[in-house]
Amino acid sequence: MKRIVVACVLVALLAAPLTACSGGWFGGHKPVTLRFAYRQGAMAEVEALLAEFQEQHPDIIVEPLVADPQSDGLKQLVAEGQVDLFRDGLTALGYAEDGLIRPIEEVQLAAWADIRADYVAGAWSALAIGAQQWGIPAGVDPMVVYVNAGEVNALGMGIPAPDQRWDAFGLLSLAVALNHPEGTPEHPNVPLYGFCTQPEDWDPFLLVYAWGGTVVDRLDAPQRATLTQRETVEALRWYVDLFTFHQVAPDPAAINLEFPQGGMAQAQSLGRCGLWLGLYSERGGQGTPNRWAIEWALMPLPRMGGDKALADVQGYYVAASSEHPEEALLLARFLSDQWRAAGPYLPPRPSLVTDPGYAQAAGAGGDVQALLPQGALMTMPAELSPQLGAVGEAVIRVIYMAIQEGSDIEPLLQQSQERVQRFF
Repeated sequence: MKRIVVACVLVALLAAPLTACSGGWFGGHKPVTLRFAYRQGAMAEVEALLAEFQEQHPDIIVEPLVADPQSDGLKQLVAEGQVDLFRDGLTALGYAEDGLIRPIEEVQLAAWADIRADYVAGAWSALAIGAQQWGIPAGVDPMVVYVNAGEVNALGMGIPAPDQRWDAFGLLSLAVALNHPEGTPEHPNVPLYGFCTQPEDWDPFLLVYAWGGTVVDRLDAPQRATLTQRETVEALRWYVDLFTFHQVAPDPAAINLEFPQGGMAQAQSLGRCGLWLGLYSERGGQGTPNRWAIEWALMPLPRMGGDKALADVQGYYVAASSEHPEEALLLARFLSDQWRAAGPYLPPRPSLVTDPGYAQAAGAGGDVQALLPQGALMTMPAELSPQLGAVGEAVIRVIYMAIQEGSDIEPLLQQSQERVQRFF
């Protein structure tokens, strides 16, 4: 009897450390299965990244789920409880109101304490509502200037260095030098437009905020329009002058007739534009129907007096239905250290952008570090409020009126300011 008791004690003593080390051989916990969802094209090398994570955490098995980038498939997966962790843009913040995502508490954020200072300013707050954090920054997608490098080289010019002299004057000078509506020596009778833009694009609003102006007092909950602000008037006057005084921007109606299959996007892809504004993730025509058959380069937005940088922000979110939120955040923390997880976007941490491997893999050319937003990030709301929508439509109408009538934009903005007040 005594020998049986001693044997039982020895088994108990040996079983405890074996259970702790073996991941569950002697009654320990079973492996956890995490379901990680993302939109197709939003990430690269996913299989390799998840394999590395599982090597470090053998008790966590990760199943990737790929959603259609142009549908509500990702939200449906989240709503149906099929996801633990997912990656998406700012639209996912709207899931908080529907109870589809978990808030990330301060005790959980401690895992990022040693690298929080390494993030682009505003990346974290972009994924928060008030004082509550809902997402972990996964990628930053700033607006940049695209340059038709092939035409620059053919004309014997050089792409300016993105230093402190890269301002509104520098941008305009480059557009003027690239403006050959009659054709270039190398391509006679083939128009080259200096600055391809349309009033209904984000371009005029981007320029307003880059200039230091605003169109409403608050983007998230506007209470009044600010169309008569001095910087706003200056920025929109500069924009209208691209069409009228400088004539470096093509007629918006004519460009759609010339390129009926894709409008301005088609003109860009075929090399008919000298420069244009776009998201960093669109380089080479990624995510668009029109892949670029040209040699291109990109530059940061010029400094125009404002201290804000317009960008989209991708984030990692934990689904409210997840039974393994801590393991989900463990995966998010692992991905936060990998520039390969950024996909077509800029890694949100400058230290990852400076990695030579990232610069080569991104295919952005030049000094990719110069593309990092210098000011605090400004993000557009995932859903436009009726007030902001009304102001936006008013600005677009004013721009077209100023172009067509050749009149100064300031009195037109003053009239619109009075008209849009009824929406507030």
